[in-house]
Order: sequence, then structure tokens, then C-alpha cells
Amino acid sequence: MEEKEVLDLKEFLPDVIYSGKEKRIIPVVDIFEKNIKISYNSGWRNLLNYSSLFSRYIPKNEHSFEVLGLLQAEMGKTQNGTLSFSNHEYGIINSVMEWFKKEFNFPFEQ
Repeated sequence: MEEKEVLDLKEFLPDVIYSGKEKRIIPVVDIFEKNIKISYNSGWRNLLNYSSLFSRYIPKNEHSFEVLGLLQAEMGKTQNGTLSFSNHEYGIINSVMEWFKKEFNFPFEQ
């Protein structure tokens, strides 16, 4: 893939995932030709396993940068570890959700 057309997400992967009160988790990262898989264990005695497979590349276009900017400005993490989006304008929320559905095949309920 041409560098001008896409962002390679392998350049933005975390070395450490923070969970709870300063708990540092080292993720297992598998990089494939078109996908990235991130896995890690959390919880007491590593009982909870989290894993996600997603597209390695996202397009370098106006909509992608708009969504990334909105996430940087509006996203937060709650006490129970879920992500929140503080903006309550449905058009903006739906645009972000549709982008995730299109680029990463993330399902969502309306």
C-alpha cells in the first residue's frame, strides 16, 4: 500500500496498556499483512483475556482525520474501563460510529 494513501497503525501501537490504578499490562501484538491483533490478560491471576483483531491500515482522508480529532477531543475513559464520548450531538456520534463500522467492521446498536 502506498504511504500517501493510508496510515499504518503499527506505528501507533502502545507498548503498555494501563488498567485500574496504575496497573501496567504488556500487550501481545501480532502484526499481519492486513490486520493487527492485540491481546492481553487482566484481572486477578490473569483470569480475563481480552483480544481484538482489526485492520492494520486506515485511509488518509479528511473523514479519518476528522474522526481522529473528535476522538482526541471528546473521548474519555470511565471508572469501569469503558470508553465514553462526551459530545451529545447525534450527527457527530453517528458519523464516528459509522467510520468505525466501515474501517474496522465494529458492530454497534442504535
